[in-house]
Amino acid sequence: MIFALRKDIKDYIRRIRLKEYFHTDDDVGGDFSEIPVFRKKSGWIPDRNRELAIEAYVESLERELLSHDFDTAYQRNLSKDEQTALENLRRYDDIIIKQADKGSAVVVMDKEAYLREAMRQLDDKEVYQPLVKDPTKDMIKKINKRIQKSYHQGNIDKETQQYLMDSGEERAGRFYLLPKIHKEGCPGRPVISGCNTPTEKISQFVDHHLRPLVPNIASYIKDTNDFLRKLKNVGTLPDGAILCTIDVVGLYPHIPHDEGLQAVREALGLSNTHHSDRSENSGLKQDIVDFTELVLKNNNFEFDDKHYVQKLGTAIGTRMAPSYANIFMDRLERQLISQAEIKPHTWWRFIDDIFIIWTEGEDSLKSFIEYLNNAHRTIKFTSKWSCSEIEFLDVKVINDSGKLETDVFIKPTDSHQYLHKTSCHPNACKKGIPFAQALRLRRICSRNSFFEKRASDLCKF
Repeated sequence: MIFALRKDIKDYIRRIRLKEYFHTDDDVGGDFSEIPVFRKKSGWIPDRNRELAIEAYVESLERELLSHDFDTAYQRNLSKDEQTALENLRRYDDIIIKQADKGSAVVVMDKEAYLREAMRQLDDKEVYQPLVKDPTKDMIKKINKRIQKSYHQGNIDKETQQYLMDSGEERAGRFYLLPKIHKEGCPGRPVISGCNTPTEKISQFVDHHLRPLVPNIASYIKDTNDFLRKLKNVGTLPDGAILCTIDVVGLYPHIPHDEGLQAVREALGLSNTHHSDRSENSGLKQDIVDFTELVLKNNNFEFDDKHYVQKLGTAIGTRMAPSYANIFMDRLERQLISQAEIKPHTWWRFIDDIFIIWTEGEDSLKSFIEYLNNAHRTIKFTSKWSCSEIEFLDVKVINDSGKLETDVFIKPTDSHQYLHKTSCHPNACKKGIPFAQALRLRRICSRNSFFEKRASDLCKF
């Protein structure tokens, strides 16, 4: 414990010294803008005694913390019986304990049922291909070769090249499922952990360059607050307006590589004849496309001592996946809407969740959704609609005679897991939770009556 404390103190003091060293009069918070984004972690520390006030503070801090009596009994968040029960539960080899896909619940599953669901998905030969051996080493060589090419062409600097190159600790991804307890049969959402995989760092590099492009998408919804702001600008709806939500079925693993890569090229401003493109930064842009392709096609993983590679789509778990999926959906939805006979009044999207206001009658809406489902080979949609109210994200949108009102939507599977009041966390942290939750309710509820009801429910939770 003393060793861990000394390390924490050392790291904290180093951050203070770095703040002081890079501080400028023009930027009170310290200017770190010139530090490269992609570089290997440095252990460099500025010289001592640059600022005497810091040295006095450091000496006082170490003396105060290290003189503490560590034999003092401390309060546990769990009782002894609860701790023993958890330790016993972990020893069972016939169950799987996972976090639910939504609602913050903890799910205890029969191991055989979990394995059956995993193999049901992995047996889909359109998406996954079994491998006879682990291809990680070959993939590392291929990826490093492409990184070296980018460096020699002058598209990335030496520090970036060294950061992106393998560290010798790479391994295959790990496949697991998050149980969807809100759906019949409790299917699993497939996730492939990208930690320490050959593509982890180039996926981070791609995401760094693609993420700033996403807010420029016309249909883009950033979060609940962004959605509420957009709703305020809708105005009065005509009679018969329909509120509709559409979900993309399994978006990430169903994006065709060729279409996804073409969407990335177009978003970066590369022409179809990108190999002859000589525009500004075209070399770096082509690297981004090539790195994206490497992430997509070298997505190998292990499950139950067997090796696989994902052939279609991108894995939930790789860094670039949300930005890549957003850019693909932008290209697809623009094509779909432009070719539709009747177009929606409003079309907004949060990754794979779409909010629509339709003003052309229910029959034409059914025809429009049927058109969407027949337009693409792998991308399919589910939908629901109502003239009175619909749920989107954590908001219930209500059509009150053409005026849109909003209330909080709570999923039936929400377990309302909050920090317990007897926890050892600081009081300010515990007090901040109900305040933040109430502030969220006040922001979403457009009527006082809605807020008062939700606040009363919050007190019970």
